[in-house]
Amino acid sequence: MPFDPKVWDPIDEFESDQAAFLWCELEPSTNHLARTGRVLAIMNMLYRAAESGQLCPSRETGGSVSWPGQWDDFIGGGSRNRIFEPPTAYYSRAALRKFAESIGQRPVFLFPEDRASNAVTGKPRYRLPEKCDEWAEIIDACAREFERDEGSYPTGTQVWIRLLTKPPAGYQIERTAGDSIKTGSGSELERTDFMRRWERGTAYKRR
Repeated sequence: MPFDPKVWDPIDEFESDQAAFLWCELEPSTNHLARTGRVLAIMNMLYRAAESGQLCPSRETGGSVSWPGQWDDFIGGGSRNRIFEPPTAYYSRAALRKFAESIGQRPVFLFPEDRASNAVTGKPRYRLPEKCDEWAEIIDACAREFERDEGSYPTGTQVWIRLLTKPPAGYQIERTAGDSIKTGSGSELERTDFMRRWERGTAYKRR
């Protein structure tokens, strides 16, 4: 189902995993396999924010759970070969908006006023490759956020500069020696490789 932020405008409270999907401009899913790397990163960001007091849950329910999987300790606290997930938390729209603004983010499901000014349709503007790796998700997220913030379609150079200066929410990216960057997991990407990805247009074509 295509992501449509208008559907969520009447909702004033969101579950933590629901908010993470919507933050990534994806329809929420109860299927754990639907949680992309970026969804997990946003879940982690919200959990850490609540833990530090930056984001106050309106309520919590249940206890922590864990299950077998490949995303070991994405929130921290699990055991080897298992995923740890904290209790389900609920956040008010107002609390999420306040937190998003504090970190310089304006996800479209929380800020309907931005849609008209930036001509945001809510539909994906870029196509990820069938075999999607971490960098494909990061580049896609960065391009989406650029277009949402600037109201125009980014060039490859603009996306590369933004990766260096303002990485997408939920990702840790740092510059390494030479003209390359790497993620928190240690995956590196050189500028020439990035431009080759972009110019091929395998994932990032204008509709």
